[in-house]
Amino acid sequence: MRESQRHGQNVVARLPRRRLRANKDYLSTVTNADLNRVLNEPQYSPVPTLSVRLASVINCNTRHASQIEYLRGLVKYGGWFPGAEKRSGG
Repeated sequence: MRESQRHGQNVVARLPRRRLRANKDYLSTVTNADLNRVLNEPQYSPVPTLSVRLASVINCNTRHASQIEYLRGLVKYGGWFPGAEKRSGG
């Protein structure tokens, strides 16, 4: 593997930790007044507050994390029923 590829993989591997740190830093500054602030998203009725948007983002990210874990298990264990004998296609 070339050095540039290894460097690229290291950067990608650090991204989740950096993102988590940035999120924690931001959330530590959010006040109750901030959470009640109405967002400029007129396409929604009622117009959401920051707290509603944060809950929506957390919900979406949790679903995606669950989907990734499901796929990881599917690949790792080889199918829906890993203990079942594989049937021939005929």
